[in-house]
Amino acid sequence: ALAGASDMAALEALTEGRMLECLRRRYAADAVYTSVGGIVIAANPFRALPQLYDDAAVARFREGDDGALAAPHPFAIGEAALRGLVRGGASQSVLISGESGAGKTETVKYVLRYLSRRSAAETGADGVDGKVLRSNPVLEAFANAKTTRNANSSRFGKYVHVYVDPLSGLIKSASISQFLLEKVRVVDRLPDERNYHAFYQWARGAQRTAPASFRLLAGPCVDVAGVDDAADWAETAAALRDLGASTDDVAGAAGALGGILALGDAIVSSVELPGQDAGSALDVAGAPLGVAADAWRGALCVRNVAGVDVPNSTDAARQCLAAVLKACYARLFDWVVGLVNDALRSPSASEDRFVGLLDVFGFESFAHNSLEQLLINYTNERLQRHFTDFVFESEMAEYAREKIAWDPADFAFASNEAVLSLIDGGKKSLLATLDDECLLQALSLIHI
Repeated sequence: ALAGASDMAALEALTEGRMLECLRRRYAADAVYTSVGGIVIAANPFRALPQLYDDAAVARFREGDDGALAAPHPFAIGEAALRGLVRGGASQSVLISGESGAGKTETVKYVLRYLSRRSAAETGADGVDGKVLRSNPVLEAFANAKTTRNANSSRFGKYVHVYVDPLSGLIKSASISQFLLEKVRVVDRLPDERNYHAFYQWARGAQRTAPASFRLLAGPCVDVAGVDDAADWAETAAALRDLGASTDDVAGAAGALGGILALGDAIVSSVELPGQDAGSALDVAGAPLGVAADAWRGALCVRNVAGVDVPNSTDAARQCLAAVLKACYARLFDWVVGLVNDALRSPSASEDRFVGLLDVFGFESFAHNSLEQLLINYTNERLQRHFTDFVFESEMAEYAREKIAWDPADFAFASNEAVLSLIDGGKKSLLATLDDECLLQALSLIHI
């Protein structure tokens, strides 16, 4: 009986143990989606289940009545959002959250796949619908990486706007807003993780070079079982061209990847300076990113203070090098997202109504955490607060509509308000303290 309970709200006893057992039995039967009222829980199967997403599934939800949308499935979520937009005339948003490796990005792709295939089936065309799907390999190449939990983990947050005709429900245009790219991964990561896919793809596919020959890619984890980086580079380059990139654009992206890796091989060492503190020297081959070696030395090993050139220490020069590498990759990714948006947008299409899909990192905690992890977890705390507020407000409104008496204790939940206040609650919060420290000449962890 538990395995057949597609909506756990129908269980006689909605206890934690009973819910987990229901999910376990359904997972064993390849029923990876389960509802709890209006919420769909997705359990990552870590393998392909194509029978769940075939053309018959698209037709079932596109042609089904509203009752069919009660089935727990990403396609049902997509169809419900479209119908809500067409009937109510208001934009709809889908929030997909979960811990790292839970399958959030794959779920977003399934909802996008449904919206695209549904629209293409209605028009018989493959315009912006097809481009939405073709953008996936490009974004995954430049913003996904192998982590300890997931071989294809999305390392940035994105909000996808799918602009829809409010009368027909057909896709007219789309755009992507990106935030919180994990730039630190370019220069540092856990031993069992990889840098961004695009680097390995370029090394093996464009250069026929062993990735481990580059310092930014070397480490115990270079290969991923079942992944052909060279073939993936061919797919990435083809997808870039499909999205409107010229041959020179693709070559430029490849050159940027190679330039970042070449600059990453630069060696910073200490040098003795007569009458001064020890300075730094930079040994760099060629002209990475089109910048001469002497110019890199001048930019990274020296700083200008009141018109006077002051040598940087070895640590300072290395920090400058890491900052440049991260900034260069962030600019490359900005260009990629801009290219995708140019391909997806239609100048004549109205952007008044849309279905929004939010895909953001899950909660993270590493042995060494950076500001990026703090902001990722803060984002998740805010989303969790929004989610609980929305769910409980919706339930209380439904009780009121049905004139059901209820006790406020029935809607008690563990609030994360204390955590949010610690991070952003006024002048003594963590973010405010960090802002204050940034005004000082030297950041002090003791002050924080």
